[in-house]
Amino acid sequence: MQLIVGATYKNGAFIPDRSLEQEQEGKQFRLIVIEKEKVRTGKKRFLRFVEKYAFALPEDYKFSREEIYDR
Repeated sequence: MQLIVGATYKNGAFIPDRSLEQEQEGKQFRLIVIEKEKVRTGKKRFLRFVEKYAFALPEDYKFSREEIYDR
């Protein structure tokens, strides 16, 4: 299972913003801790990159997998 849940660190423990389903009770999880501000910064950087290199495709454009692999 992969899930992103916000949490607040308080008094030495993470307090999740919401609870998980009952089936998860008693299971152990591996946590990856990323500060919320760092996620925002990375997201902004990614969106600037996309905006810089984005371009409009012609209205009649059709993707052809066979064409790119010369089939």
